[in-house]
Amino acid sequence: MRPGNVRNVDVGSAHVIMTGGSNGMGLATARLLAERGAWLSLNRVRHA
Repeated sequence: MRPGNVRNVDVGSAHVIMTGGSNGMGLATARLLAERGAWLSLNRVRHA
């Protein structure tokens, strides 16, 4: 896949496991994937 073709990827049946989905770019990516029908598993790590 070439970088310009990301908009055309079908993620409707994908299960995406991602870290960093609670804020910033990760949150925006998670929302976009959810809007496109992907199942998401998000993990948040908080360092003290």
